[in-house]
Amino acid sequence: MGKAMKEAGTDLVSETVNLECCPGCGGTDTKRLPPPEHRIGETFFGGGSWGLERCPECGLVFTNPHPSESLLSRFYSAEGYTPHQRDFNSRRLVAYFAARMEHYHPALTASGHFLDYGCGGGSLLAECVARGWHASGYDVALPAVRACRARGLDVTNDPASLPSPVDAIMMCHSLEHVSRIEEPLATFARILKRDTGRLFIAVPNVRSLRAFLSPPVMTKLVGAEERYQAFPIHLSYFSRKSLRYLLERQGFECVAMDTYSFGIDAYFRWSAATPATSAETAIAGALAARRSGVKQSLKRMIRGAFMGAGLGENLFGVFRHV
Repeated sequence: MGKAMKEAGTDLVSETVNLECCPGCGGTDTKRLPPPEHRIGETFFGGGSWGLERCPECGLVFTNPHPSESLLSRFYSAEGYTPHQRDFNSRRLVAYFAARMEHYHPALTASGHFLDYGCGGGSLLAECVARGWHASGYDVALPAVRACRARGLDVTNDPASLPSPVDAIMMCHSLEHVSRIEEPLATFARILKRDTGRLFIAVPNVRSLRAFLSPPVMTKLVGAEERYQAFPIHLSYFSRKSLRYLLERQGFECVAMDTYSFGIDAYFRWSAATPATSAETAIAGALAARRSGVKQSLKRMIRGAFMGAGLGENLFGVFRHV
């Protein structure tokens, strides 16, 4: 991609990467944004001068400066990193992903090879195997690989041993963690069957309704979830525009893209010591009514309109290599 980065110094400074251009398109006219108030992993990242920028050209928001790959690797390799544990994802969520992939590539249920790239603890991979798919996984973190192999799944952490060609690839909530985002996409272009193969990518949606309702002022005033979550381990924050732009630069054509998960029920997360206000009570009541009292047909209509408008918490993109 021609992206330039430089690492220098000692101690935490040596663990800091400064990007000189946008990691999505290479643009240099980037705009500085205020970094989030809250950070993940204070022990690892609390002292770093991590920043946030937005590229007007492709729309990508990215962490800059950001932690080095070695620092991130140490964080992800810790046994307490929950996404690498066996039951991190709910059965309902992994069934949703599998059903979506079957919809866009029906042959997966009968033949073909599926690769779960960034498979974590193997929840999705196990679901696909249970459905009779010929499936394998890849993850860079050894705890994730061990968790998958303990449940009998075919998983590797060696990029050179990835199967080729494959009929479908899923990269589920991993692309936002990758510093050189062009590298896995180049791998996918190499191993995915051209035209007939399908690449599925799920990432957080930086233009979700929850994100729009979470400017820094709301975080400070009422403790709302922040717009740019999981800072600084989320190195990229995608919108539909920036995700499509990035994939097209790497030779992929968008087949479909929509959103999933409302995310609004996670908007307010007050501490137990904070008394509930009437607004909080009303929101909680509305959410309870939505879950229990609204007819399924109406819920589907509302959900379809909400997700189709691109307001869902996460993006789900379907691409083919042309």
